Amino acid sequence: MGNDADYRKFLIAFAAVLATLAAVVGVFNYVVDPYNLNGRFDLGLDKARISYGANHLLYKIAEFDRKPRPNIILGDSRMNYLKTEKVEAAARAPYSNLAYGGGMIKEAIDTYWFASRRTHLKNAVFGVNMTFYRENLKSEKNHVGEAESFLKFKINYYLSSLITKVSVYNIVYKLTGRYIGPVVAIPRDREKLWALQLGNYTKGFYSGYRYPHALRARLEEMARDCERRGTRLILVIPPTHVDLQRKITEYHLEREYAMYKRDLARIAPVIDFDYPNEWTRNKKLFEDPYHCNESIREKMIKEVWTGNLRVGRLLGGGK
Repeated sequence: MGNDADYRKFLIAFAAVLATLAAVVGVFNYVVDPYNLNGRFDLGLDKARISYGANHLLYKIAEFDRKPRPNIILGDSRMNYLKTEKVEAAARAPYSNLAYGGGMIKEAIDTYWFASRRTHLKNAVFGVNMTFYRENLKSEKNHVGEAESFLKFKINYYLSSLITKVSVYNIVYKLTGRYIGPVVAIPRDREKLWALQLGNYTKGFYSGYRYPHALRARLEEMARDCERRGTRLILVIPPTHVDLQRKITEYHLEREYAMYKRDLARIAPVIDFDYPNEWTRNKKLFEDPYHCNESIREKMIKEVWTGNLRVGRLLGGGK
């Protein structure tokens, strides 16, 4: 009997310790609130730098939830780099850039549904390059659902180990000026970066490439929803350097590439910048094979949001 009583005491003490730790973590995250879900305390933290850098998808989702806008940008880093203020100046309308660096097409589609539930969307501009338009691996996690769960069940947010880390990053940066979060090492040498991205990085996309039939159906469903709601959907293929474009032939994906552009053109109007042209042949206009520089991004913005196409080519018009 004594052993049973001691065991119960141990369990009660252990549960009390866990409850105390959970309460401390919850209060800490509630006060710091790295993604501004409650906005109760202003600690003068640079969340736009630290929290955004740690998880920009969650930062953007939370920001849109607080302040939904009627026009959105979707896609991966190539659309993420488009400066919102430049887009708004060209479009003469408020926009939210909900594209994510390193994002996946299923995340972009789920983000559309999230945004459409929050407000009536007038325009959705969706960047879809070939490396983005692929069946995702099972190991690639869709982080949009996680972000939405934080918004819906805030207890998950306050007790999350991820949020606790970001809260600590913010406090340490406030006190010391040092960012202690993870940093991605990028080669400083431009030629090494270029070779790395055309090598193993591109191999990860195109070796064993699987055509996204299921995701194409989801994209078609999204287009039908846009039509029902009166949302104007435009698909954009941002420019990549011709060195990357040639990889389609190297990996014997010509048939899939032709199908990809044909599919997009059937779904919605497409503005295509990704073909051999005066931009994509000029290496000086690119930061790496995947990403054009700021001068080209500004020109691309003007063409997409004014409709005055000079380099961009209009493909199809949807169904």
